[in-house]
Amino acid sequence: MASQKKSDGRVLADKDHKCFNAFLERNFEYKNHVADYYTKVAPEYDQFMRKTDYNGPRIVAAIVNDLIAEKSSWLVDICGGTGISGQEVSKYGFTNIDYIDGSDGMAKQAKLKGIYRNYYCEMLRPGKQSSLETEKYDCVFSVGSYVPGHLQPEMAHEYIRILKKGGLCVIGMREQWLHEAEDYKDKLEPHMYAIKSWKLLSRTVMDNWYNEYSGLVYVFQKL
Repeated sequence: MASQKKSDGRVLADKDHKCFNAFLERNFEYKNHVADYYTKVAPEYDQFMRKTDYNGPRIVAAIVNDLIAEKSSWLVDICGGTGISGQEVSKYGFTNIDYIDGSDGMAKQAKLKGIYRNYYCEMLRPGKQSSLETEKYDCVFSVGSYVPGHLQPEMAHEYIRILKKGGLCVIGMREQWLHEAEDYKDKLEPHMYAIKSWKLLSRTVMDNWYNEYSGLVYVFQKL
């Protein structure tokens, strides 16, 4: 079988390499298989990410820590994957972090870290209410979940539903996707800015988000 060597030294089958890269391409080919594929790669996902220069989780965790003073506040990790971002947040002493992700395999890996209070394994879809409790959370955070074929702009309404009044939403993503991804180009910011039930506190461009790519971090507050 033909293979292609990754920069981290691992060798992946061509079909797997293509499928992994598909998550990071504008024309997402495998949109209906996102959860299944993440379940497939979940056991080696952390090992792969450790060998990349991905600073997004650490950046967002530091921002969450700056914003939320009380360590017993309730937080939720949106599309938490294997728990990399939640783990970074927990390093600051936060003890009440919930988790939601659509991949059973990723959720199993996240549970091994022992950092979350409650786990919800379900897909987040526009117009569909999740199992997360209404007005429970002091902070909602999402890191790297706004990727082509993943979360849609309309998910902002779900964040507002689950946030307490005055609660904060921190969204971190690669800046590139705002301008190049069909899911978000001329859609994501107009949609988020048009919502009247929260306000934008900050929009910050972050260097060295992932390798040479810059990131964007939004902070919204529920009114």
